[in-house]
Amino acid sequence: MSAAAAAAVPAAGGGDERQRFFLNTRTPEDVASLDLGRVPADALHIVRGLIPVKGTDGDFDVNAFFEQLQSHQLGATCLYAPRVGSTQLALTKLLPDAPAGTICLADVQVKGVGRGANVWESPLGCLCVSFKVSLKDGGKLVFVQYLVSLAVLRAVRSLCGGSPDVVAKRIEKAGLRLKWPNDLYGGADGDTMKIGGIICNSEYSNERKEFDVVIGLGVNVTNDKPTTNINALLGAAGEGAAAPASAPAGGDGATDDAGGLSKEALLARFCHEFESMLSEFSDKGFEPFLSEYLANWMHSGQQVTLEADNTTVIISGLTSAGFLKAVDASGHNKFELHPNTNSLDFFKGLIKKKINNPAQE
Repeated sequence: MSAAAAAAVPAAGGGDERQRFFLNTRTPEDVASLDLGRVPADALHIVRGLIPVKGTDGDFDVNAFFEQLQSHQLGATCLYAPRVGSTQLALTKLLPDAPAGTICLADVQVKGVGRGANVWESPLGCLCVSFKVSLKDGGKLVFVQYLVSLAVLRAVRSLCGGSPDVVAKRIEKAGLRLKWPNDLYGGADGDTMKIGGIICNSEYSNERKEFDVVIGLGVNVTNDKPTTNINALLGAAGEGAAAPASAPAGGDGATDDAGGLSKEALLARFCHEFESMLSEFSDKGFEPFLSEYLANWMHSGQQVTLEADNTTVIISGLTSAGFLKAVDASGHNKFELHPNTNSLDFFKGLIKKKINNPAQE
C-alpha cells in the first residue's frame, strides 16, 4: 500500500483532525508480526511497513533516525504521524498494550497534554515524542522525570563537537538548565526561556506486578516560537553542532539543513542515553545521578518565599522522596517543599514540611 492510498481516519486524541500512523521497526521484517494489542479501528489507523522520508510524508526522517539508533529496545518500535492530536494519549489511551520501548512521535501535536487540563499546539520544529517504559518500584516513579531531563542534556552534549571542556563551556554559555521538576530551560544573562517539558503517566499492572510509565517529551529543536530553541542557543554559544563520532559518514542526518542538531539525531541519542541510565536507575535508584542533576539545575541557593506564612527559605537540593529540600536563614531548620497541585507554576504556593528525621534528607 502506498502512503497516498492509506485511508484517512480520525487522529489519536479525537477532534476533526484526520490522520494515520506509520508503524516501523528497526528490523523491517518484524513489522508484519508486531502485535500492539487492542487498536480501536475507529480512532487509530496504522499503516505497517511504510517509512516516510523527510520532505515527502512529513518532516521527520524515520530512516535517518533508525540509522543512528544505538539503543537495544527504546525506539526500536516507532509509531510516526506528521500531525496528531496527542502522542501521549495515543500510547496511554489507544495503545495500552504496546510493548515497553515503543515510541510515538509526531511533527505537530494539535492537542498536546500537560499538567491538569493544560493543552497546547506544538509547532513544526519541536521534537514531540512519547515512549513507554516499565518500572517495578513505585517509590522511584517521581524520579523518572528527572532522569529524562538529564538524558536530554547528555544527548545534546554528546552531539556537540569539541573536547569535554569546550562542550561544557558551550552548554553553560547557552544557559541549558533543568527546572524542577519537569522543564528544560535555556538562555543567558538572566533571559531564560522554557525550551522543553516532560510529563509522566503511570499505571500499575496487577498481572505483571510492575508500573507502565508513558513519558511525554517535547523539546524545541528548530522552532523559534513560542520561545526559542536548542539550535539557536547553541549557535549563539559557539560554532554549529558537529555530527557524533559514531554516526555513519555522509548523509547521516545528525545535523539539519542549516547545520544544527537534527530531531532525528537528538531522539536517537536520547534513546541511547536514557536506556542506559534507566538500567542503572532500576537497580540503584536516583543516587548515582543526583550530583549531576543538581549540577545542571537552576535552583541551588535559590530563595523562595512561601505564600502560606511569608517565610523565606533557601533551596539546597532534593530529599530522598524527590521533593525540594530547603533551609531557613539560620541554616538549622530544614524543610521538604511540596508543590501545590492547583497551580501550574510549581513554585507558586509551595507547601513546607519540616524535616525531623535525617532519613528524609
